[in-house]
Formats: sequence, structure tokens, C-alpha cells
Amino acid sequence: MNEMNFEGSMKRLEEIVNTLQQGNLNLEESVNLFEEGIRLSNFCREALMKARMKVNILIEENGIFKEMGYEGENGEKPQL
Repeated sequence: MNEMNFEGSMKRLEEIVNTLQQGNLNLEESVNLFEEGIRLSNFCREALMKARMKVNILIEENGIFKEMGYEGENGEKPQL
């Protein structure tokens, strides 16, 4: 996982879930895959939050467009 991107991380996460669901691994292999899955999940969640917070809403006010920063569902502000 040199340079992670969202799409590649999601694909790998799906592979991990499918492998773990098969139940053919020993405990150590399962734990290692689970740890990788947690890292990928955290990366994807952070990437989605950053992307969502970069979204700006354009509101037309008296013929002038005003840019408003997006706040997340829980009121979180972007940390860019």
C-alpha cells in the first residue's frame, strides 16, 4: 500500500471482507487481515469526509453567487 487511493482501498477492503467471510484462514492470518481492513476503513472514511467537506454550496442571492462552506452531518469543519 504505497500510495493509497479511495477506489483501490475500497477494492482491497472488499477482498479482505470476502476472504475473512470464507473462514479458511488461521487466527494470525485473520487478525492481520482484520488490522489491514481497519486501516483501509479509516483511510476511506477520512477520504470521504475530506471530499464531502470540500464541497461548496452555491447559493444565488440577488443575482450574486455566494460560496458557503459545507459542514458535515455532525457539524464537523474541514481540516485541510
